[in-house]
Amino acid sequence: PGVEISANVLQALRDRNAALSEADSIKGKFLSNMSYEFRTPLTSISGYAELLQQGIGGELPPQAKDYVDAISKSAERLGQQINAVLDFTQSEAGALPVARKPVDIAELVNTVEASAGEAAAKAKAVLVLDVKPNAGTIQGDVVRLKQAIDAIVDNALTHGGDGLRVLIHASGDRNGVTLVVSDNGPGMDAQAQTMALDPVLRSQKAAAGQAINGGLGLPLARKLVELHGGQFELESQPGAGTTVALRLPRTAPSA
Repeated sequence: PGVEISANVLQALRDRNAALSEADSIKGKFLSNMSYEFRTPLTSISGYAELLQQGIGGELPPQAKDYVDAISKSAERLGQQINAVLDFTQSEAGALPVARKPVDIAELVNTVEASAGEAAAKAKAVLVLDVKPNAGTIQGDVVRLKQAIDAIVDNALTHGGDGLRVLIHASGDRNGVTLVVSDNGPGMDAQAQTMALDPVLRSQKAAAGQAINGGLGLPLARKLVELHGGQFELESQPGAGTTVALRLPRTAPSA
């Protein structure tokens, strides 16, 4: 009887694993389909806006040009939010691919500064870099790591207010690298911090009709860091700014 029970338990575990694998496959196909369904009309909107900007449909009056520019920027922002939602959902399902290649930390931080420059100028904010020589390189996915830091910097620029200063610091030792994004913005209390990192709680508040600031940037950044075997730490106090520290090992765990 004992052997029979063990065999039944083993078969049940095999059936469960097969069901989980099938569920992951279905979820992956669903996400791919949703990605296509979301991006196709958005690509059309962006494309037609670009044609209007180029004067294909005739010369536009100044006010119409402003409207088209606003459409383009909104479409770009929406595209970023759609990507964040899809990436976060994939990471939750364990289906988000992460590369394992050498990543130069100094180059990574420089690309973040370059991409955030326009947004910083628009927000009248100052970006400061402090990359120590010992930051060196790590094994990871440069696209995903940049995505994580971009999200943190974007969150600071979006909610920082006037006179914002954002510092990106990087240093390391033989075991890993610490990347710190700090700002002198308004900061967050404990409840706001929990809300910023918990998409489920934020969606519940939104469903209840409460105003919610921020998207999936910080939760996605934390997921991407964790996929690299790293740690994500957020510290903030009202009136004292916000600091986000990313601690990444030199060698990322196997996929």
